[in-house]
Parts: sequence; structure tokens; C-alpha cells
Amino acid sequence: MDYEERKASSQDLSFTILESGLKEKAGIEKINLDILKTLNLFNKDGYYNITGNYWRIGMISLFQELMC
Repeated sequence: MDYEERKASSQDLSFTILESGLKEKAGIEKINLDILKTLNLFNKDGYYNITGNYWRIGMISLFQELMC
């Protein structure tokens, strides 16, 4: 099984930091599943994969460091 195919332990994920960056840099108003699939954060079988989970955790940690 590829790493990207592993299901994330939590399926209640949000990507507000990513969405904010995409708004600012690419003019994308709202993240949808097609974007998450393209970025390899959401599996074609209908679940967030482990990459999405780790990406989200990393971005939250980075945001918290920047705000301190």
C-alpha cells in the first residue's frame, strides 16, 4: 500500500490555512474535493489520507510558531 493510500486516523480535517493561501496566491475562493485530490490530500476512494493529516498538523504547528 502506498503511503498516500493509508487512511488518516481522523477524518474531521480542515485546511483553512491552505485555503487562505490559495485565495491569496491563486484566487481560489473555496477548497473542494477536486483540489484536495489534486494535492494528494484526499484519496480517490473517499477519505482523507495520512498525507493530508500530517500536512494539516505541520501547517498548524508552523502557524502557531509564527504567531508567537
